Amino acid sequence: MSENQESLQAQNKDIDVLRGFERKTLKESPLNILEHQVSVNEAFDTGAKKEVDPFTESSRRNTAGGMESRWSKYKNFCLASFQTRASDFAKSDVSVLFSRRVRDRLAELAVTSDEAAQITLMQQNEERLRSKIAEQAKVLEKLHQDGEHWQMIETVSTTCKLLSNTKSPQFYPAQFIMVLELVEIFGKMVYKRIAEYPTSKADFLKDPNGTTQVLCLNWSMILSRTSQLLPRLLLQTTFLKCIEFHPFKTFDDSVQQVVNGIHGLGSGSAGIFVRAFLIYTIFSLKPNYPTDVFIPLFTSYVRHLLHLKNGSFKRQYSNLPDYTFEKYVETHKPALSFFIQQMVTIGDSPLIKQALEEFYSIGEPSSFILSVFLEELEPKFVAKNFKVILHIIDHSDSVIPRPELIYKLITSLIEAPEIEGVLDVMNLIWTRMKEFKSIDDFIYVAAPLTKYIAKFCSPHYINLFLSNVVSLLKQNFAAREMTYNYSQGVRSLTKKLTTSVMDCIFSTVKSGQNFHVVLNHISSIVALMDFLDESSLVEVSRFILQDVAAKPFPLNDPLCIRILLELSQILFQSLSVLSPPDIVAQTNKTIEWFLYHVDFGTNIEAHLNFLLSARTAFPTSNSLLAAIAEIALRLCTQAVNQKVSNIDVVTRSLLAFAFVTVPSLPDPLTRAKLYIDTSNVALIAGVTSFAFSSFEEFTKSVKDVPPTPELFDVLEHALTLLLVLPAPPGVDPFESVRNLIKAVMNISWKDEEPIVFALESIIIVGHMLRTEFVLRIPNVDSNDVLFAGNPEYIKRGLSVSNQMLAKFVDMLSNYRKKGVVVQKKNVPALAVKAISSLADVYVCDKALIRKLADLAEMLGDGAGDEIMTSTGAHLEKAFNGVELGQRFVAKYFSSE
Repeated sequence: MSENQESLQAQNKDIDVLRGFERKTLKESPLNILEHQVSVNEAFDTGAKKEVDPFTESSRRNTAGGMESRWSKYKNFCLASFQTRASDFAKSDVSVLFSRRVRDRLAELAVTSDEAAQITLMQQNEERLRSKIAEQAKVLEKLHQDGEHWQMIETVSTTCKLLSNTKSPQFYPAQFIMVLELVEIFGKMVYKRIAEYPTSKADFLKDPNGTTQVLCLNWSMILSRTSQLLPRLLLQTTFLKCIEFHPFKTFDDSVQQVVNGIHGLGSGSAGIFVRAFLIYTIFSLKPNYPTDVFIPLFTSYVRHLLHLKNGSFKRQYSNLPDYTFEKYVETHKPALSFFIQQMVTIGDSPLIKQALEEFYSIGEPSSFILSVFLEELEPKFVAKNFKVILHIIDHSDSVIPRPELIYKLITSLIEAPEIEGVLDVMNLIWTRMKEFKSIDDFIYVAAPLTKYIAKFCSPHYINLFLSNVVSLLKQNFAAREMTYNYSQGVRSLTKKLTTSVMDCIFSTVKSGQNFHVVLNHISSIVALMDFLDESSLVEVSRFILQDVAAKPFPLNDPLCIRILLELSQILFQSLSVLSPPDIVAQTNKTIEWFLYHVDFGTNIEAHLNFLLSARTAFPTSNSLLAAIAEIALRLCTQAVNQKVSNIDVVTRSLLAFAFVTVPSLPDPLTRAKLYIDTSNVALIAGVTSFAFSSFEEFTKSVKDVPPTPELFDVLEHALTLLLVLPAPPGVDPFESVRNLIKAVMNISWKDEEPIVFALESIIIVGHMLRTEFVLRIPNVDSNDVLFAGNPEYIKRGLSVSNQMLAKFVDMLSNYRKKGVVVQKKNVPALAVKAISSLADVYVCDKALIRKLADLAEMLGDGAGDEIMTSTGAHLEKAFNGVELGQRFVAKYFSSE
């Protein structure tokens, strides 16, 4: 039989077959009884007891809302944040930004032997106190279990006396809270014991079993016998919850007794902590208690602190090395913050005004107390009383620097919903900022003021203010190396000031409708960036680029695009091989968003210049280079669709840019994809030389790509592209097909991929031999058009298809030997696909039927009845009117 008789013949058919969690609350105890005095022994008589609901206390305390939570945070902070550290008493001249542990070690190295001995004594004293308090806690628990109540009082009283030890001042807040926790435990034990006894409505002195009145009276008498004032005040405070059982005392009398006693503490460290404990106890028991109690407690503390500052502190701690009053008052801050926080939360505006008036009238206002006030006051109150607070700041002492107070004042104003006289407020603050002796203070306060102006004023005032900031920066600080002629200063910004400059930028960017609007109205923002160090500039770059993505706008302004490209480059250069993969991916995604959204409109030359700059800025990023090449291809397609002038030059320039960009991509799969995309776009643009060259480069690059399903998809795309890709003059039109097939067959595939590709190549070649229903691209003739009717073209095509068919059948036969699953499932599926596809593409003759019969023999029972039926129906249509084909269908695909 001749070759022509055995060869498959391509049909003139259409190409439509191608692929392409209610808290329960309890009522307050109704006990409100008159009681009488009995002996101590009777007070400890066990007598008759009654069951008490364990939730009574907690339910009453929970009525105070967030009081319990704030108290818990306060105690936890004191316990965790205060201990004796060398850096609190000895300062190193070395300026470092390391951990506290490093600073402590440097301070230890800097001190003299005498100073080191003092610090060691304080640390040893702290350890002894910790150990003693922990030991007393165990003793108290054991005495409670043994019922030794008198000894319990002695133990707690003795523990409270430890608070007179102020040899380790930086440890005192934690020291106080550790003792206070024992006091609170003791108070709960006493309350539980008293509440367990019945309440007598008659003469409770005649009750033989003992009553709550008797016990409460006895405990009250015993606690009042405590000789030292501080332990007695703590015990009386924790006993306030038991006053409801007292026959003679009222809650108000007991509170007033403690308040009066606190004045006697003098100016010791314990005073503010006792005040905080008293306020917590009062308002957790009686949330609606009159708030007048705050004023005498507050004013007495103000006087005591003033006494401390004026000499008492130096006399008490003169032996400690480099221990300042500023450092000392920081130990008061947690308790003072809690006290003022409750005063602000529970009290009303007249109470706060009264407190501020008393505070100002006592003497020189304490900047320390004022700073805590500014942290806790409601912004709305601060806004309405701005001038009063500013006046107090002007006349306060220097313990807390005035710039720090101004900073906190502005920070509070920012949170206010509205400000009366916005510009007046700004001008008053500006006047004081100009009086600062240090430029550092000016820059520090500039950050919140920028945010204030951005919130309440127009962009004009932001730009005006920031221009002044930039001018001062130029005169006093050095800009980055790339702008060395830009400034007159030589020193760099400190970390604190760098943060302030960054905050100015952040506030300005946030205030605008978008970054383009900000840039147009507030040009000073770019000048601010010149004074930032590398790491800060990276953070600013990330923030601005994310802001651009969150508040998009047309990216068509050249200046804005240039600035954003520079910020993108800075952000990209911050990455290294040690950068976490998620950070790298997020950064690339941010930059990609910017690159894709740049739009120069019809000015393609400007867009191409931008892409050239972008390629230089990101030379090693696979994803960014790929995005740049894809943008060039997109521009090329747009140019074709818009029919721009000089289209031939424009398209060739863009294709050349993409063509030379692709080889620099590190990832071989991405390179392969882009080569195919370039070839595709080149065809659309009618530049067949670029199309063919890109396809050749794709074929060469395939060998470097690991075999993955993603690669196979790309290869199938390439195979389909060959339908419309014309061969250059003098080149075999099927050479690209053969080269692609060879490249695929040389890859070590794990499964059936080469068999599938062989089949699809047969089908594609068949379509390439058709002479009707041609897929066309405007102004591009595919090979079947160029060689229409050429017998040599047909001969070569049939030769390729027959060789590949033989190869396909051979590979499919060998594939059957891999196992039962393959034989029963995979092979039949491939065979059915081949039969259906070949019948669609090639002429039904003896050569085709012989090949289809070979494939049908491989079906067995694995194809399934449903597939066999549907395939048979398909073949009947394909072989409609062809007797040879109908006999084949009847033999292999008949329902019988």
